[in-house]
Amino acid sequence: MYRVVWSQVALDQLADIFVLADLELQRRMADAVEALNRHLELRPFDEGESRDGSGRVVFVQGGLVVGFSVNEPIQEVRVVGVTQYGR
Repeated sequence: MYRVVWSQVALDQLADIFVLADLELQRRMADAVEALNRHLELRPFDEGESRDGSGRVVFVQGGLVVGFSVNEPIQEVRVVGVTQYGR
């Protein structure tokens, strides 16, 4: 199992998006982030698309684009950024 760590930058970006959303969108985002965390813990290479080096990006429900990297030797996934699409 991989350990999932959110950078402070990613948490701040998520919070900025979250507070501007209506309640229904906040619920969808929260559910999507919770599901993403579970998937990243188990199979991070099955999530999203690869980018340069160890970077990956995944589009999740609620209009979020989540960037992350996988450090396989230490079994860690680091979420490095969150943006919003479709707005």
